[in-house]
Amino acid sequence: MPTQPKSLPAVLIGVLRDVDFGHHLESLAITFTVSVVQTLLVFGLRVDSWMHETANFLRHYESASDVARIPINLVLAIAFTLNLLIVVIARRPKQVLING
Repeated sequence: MPTQPKSLPAVLIGVLRDVDFGHHLESLAITFTVSVVQTLLVFGLRVDSWMHETANFLRHYESASDVARIPINLVLAIAFTLNLLIVVIARRPKQVLING
């Protein structure tokens, strides 16, 4: 006798039950930290210069129109996504490779 297909909410709950949200949150936190450290390295680890330039960026970003923010948002999203990809790849479980 064929079984009834599960409803979509039941399938989603089953999938979400198996997701380790703690691991993903840790990856996001590590990615954010890596992004901040990268911007510090750009300024030669001079925190005062970094804070000044970050404040200038935020001031100009806030006053910009929505259309002017699109390229900035794209660059920031791409940079964060690439950092996240590197962190996720580095944190994946190591698998033993068996030849033969």
